[in-house]
Amino acid sequence: MRACIGRVRWRERLLGAAAGLLSFQDNNPLLEAWQSGNLILLYHRIVDDSEISLNPFTVPRSLFESQVAWLSRIYTMMTASELVRLLASSPSVSRCAVITFDDGHESIFTHAWPILQAYGVPATLFLDTGRLDVPPALSCAQIMAMVAHGIEIGSHSISHVDLRLLSDAALRYEMATSREFLSGMIGHRITGLAYPFGYYDDRVVRFVRQAGYTYACTCLQHRTNHLGDDPYQLSRLEINLHDNRERFQRKLDGHYAAVYATLYRLQAAMRPCRVK
Repeated sequence: MRACIGRVRWRERLLGAAAGLLSFQDNNPLLEAWQSGNLILLYHRIVDDSEISLNPFTVPRSLFESQVAWLSRIYTMMTASELVRLLASSPSVSRCAVITFDDGHESIFTHAWPILQAYGVPATLFLDTGRLDVPPALSCAQIMAMVAHGIEIGSHSISHVDLRLLSDAALRYEMATSREFLSGMIGHRITGLAYPFGYYDDRVVRFVRQAGYTYACTCLQHRTNHLGDDPYQLSRLEINLHDNRERFQRKLDGHYAAVYATLYRLQAAMRPCRVK
């Protein structure tokens, strides 16, 4: 995890300059495709404004609130499963947005959830079940309190490992057991999963489908989500520590997409796969 934090910190530092060089022109069809699609945003931890953090996966509480307020004015907000259903059936779906959280840090309950409630915005939490009830992770009681008010729950595996490296038996266990645990806890079927670290391949996707999930979220940030897209390769835009108002809006407007597209061409592990 420390290596992952370091990579993301440097990536975020370089994004602004690179986006300025590779930003789309107004008449670029790629920009039009981005803006006609639907956003899924990825958060991890929301922290109090007084907390000094260098972790790029944190977002100060006041900044998160301003982002939620802006999103709720501009987009139709929904859960991930609701968006997946629309993408499978509605030819005119656009300008929808989803807030998701990975990992299940307790700050979701203490800092993010009150803001989501205040603005009437739903969210989807992807939880790795191996750390629940162990601070600083969410407790099962906190999860149930949020579920009672419309928060959607999905799986993030059991142990937050690179799923590509597991044997078939271990992968099957991670997928099935995490889903069964969460389904038993909240009392209804779990349909969604987020790939830990955003890493997946054809084999992982096949096991995710076989385990009964109907959609899965990646960490791919080069495009938005459109009608007919593969529900097991949903794109998500990661929001981090230094995404102030200007940078946040530039990300949502698609000005970083060309940077990410270039990055994925260079980084084989992050390329979209073709499921056989």
